[in-house]
Amino acid sequence: IYNKYRKLAEKIFVVAIVLGVSTTAWAKPQATEPSTSLLNATRAIAFNAKTGKVYAVDRAHDAVSVFDREKAAATSVKVGKDPVALAINETTNRIFVANNSDGSVSVIDGANDSVAATVKVGALPYVLAVNPVTNKVFVSNTFSDAITLIDGATNSTSTIKAGSADSIVIDTKRDRAYLIGWEGTSLTVLDSKPTIIGKIKMGGMHLWGMA
Repeated sequence: IYNKYRKLAEKIFVVAIVLGVSTTAWAKPQATEPSTSLLNATRAIAFNAKTGKVYAVDRAHDAVSVFDREKAAATSVKVGKDPVALAINETTNRIFVANNSDGSVSVIDGANDSVAATVKVGALPYVLAVNPVTNKVFVSNTFSDAITLIDGATNSTSTIKAGSADSIVIDTKRDRAYLIGWEGTSLTVLDSKPTIIGKIKMGGMHLWGMA
């Protein structure tokens, strides 16, 4: 049964490719809008339980979409070039947005959903995480071993050589940050200074998610 359906799936796949090529070859060129369906990870959307708003990156328009359930309305906030991730500090009602092509983080004031500040964090910021207790924001940079720490009160920054991170999780009770990277083999533990206080071997590469 497995082989039967596998062969059928292979035939459907081949037909789909042929039809796709044929359609592409004969279709007339048309001006199209950029796709807005570029939401490819949970880091690109966040919910503020205190305000009832949902924030999602809109990479096609260099913006963040805001959905307000109380007003049953959606608005758009222009941020930097190529936003890829965001995180919310519900305590301060600030939304931090990593702008990949700008090397910056946009800080959105959740009270009026406008950009209150833009913080330079180095080339290609990729993921970020907020500690609402300390009001600190951890930001990783693609192809870099530097992690940028933003002070949410002053928007000042500091860095630590902690390795490239593709996922960051915060333990607010112990004031710890946990980092894993796709090309790494360890989970890195940071304190709030930030300082590396531990590395835990994971047994292989391509680590991707934490909870």
